[in-house]
Amino acid sequence: METDNVTVAVLRGECVDCSRDFVSYALPDLSYGYKLLQFVNDGSVAAVLRCLDNPVVYELLDIVAKVAGNKADVNVAVGICCDPINGKSMGVGLSPKCPACGSSNVDEFDSQPSQMAVLELPHVTHELWERQSREGREQAVRRCYGA
Repeated sequence: METDNVTVAVLRGECVDCSRDFVSYALPDLSYGYKLLQFVNDGSVAAVLRCLDNPVVYELLDIVAKVAGNKADVNVAVGICCDPINGKSMGVGLSPKCPACGSSNVDEFDSQPSQMAVLELPHVTHELWERQSREGREQAVRRCYGA
């Protein structure tokens, strides 16, 4: 699996339920053309999606505009065009979860990251998406938006 070394902002927060401090990661504000994907089950960082040179992303944008309108947040649907990693689904912009108790009830993370880190992350693949017909892809996007 192809990987990239990705510079990320380290965000620190605290679980409201169990008081554990933990970190989460985000792309810095100037990371144009990339999406950081997280595992749906625990919110941990999973992979990086290169958007600018990716025809699947352009197709997804087209389908989202057709199904949900030009102003729809495409992040809602990004995960459906990405192959699971180790059987786990991914999404964009998910709430972090406490690694100790699994709660999403987290005190605000730092608004200004105190440090940066470099993570080696796999690139997203789209084999399952590409096996579907255009109609199947459109139906999957409709389900994301409840349309």
